[in-house]
Amino acid sequence: MLATGKWALVREVFSVARALPYLEYCRLFLGPAAAAPIARRMASERSPRPVDRDGVRQAIFLVDRVLGQNCYRRVLLELALDRDAASEPVFFGLMSEGGPQSGHAWVGRDAAAEARYDAVFSI
Repeated sequence: MLATGKWALVREVFSVARALPYLEYCRLFLGPAAAAPIARRMASERSPRPVDRDGVRQAIFLVDRVLGQNCYRRVLLELALDRDAASEPVFFGLMSEGGPQSGHAWVGRDAAAEARYDAVFSI
């Protein structure tokens, strides 16, 4: 039998799976200025419940790993599923040389992440 913590993670994975199709559409076809508010609105419509922020993130990482890791996908999912994260800014960091792995997106202030990039902007 699974422990209570494992059942909570399974429940969060199903929450991620339910939100994923719409947020993938937003990620692929809308810019961040439109997609982030949509994800935030989804969080505001969730019924209040105790949220284990680490559990939500763990579920997001599990699903994201299966789909091929994408930091912007993880950001949108976190905004939509975590009411606390929905109130935080989203940051995008870019390196001037461009190419693969030259950009990153994250939720909330992270001085170490900001220092790694040549340009950082937020929404």
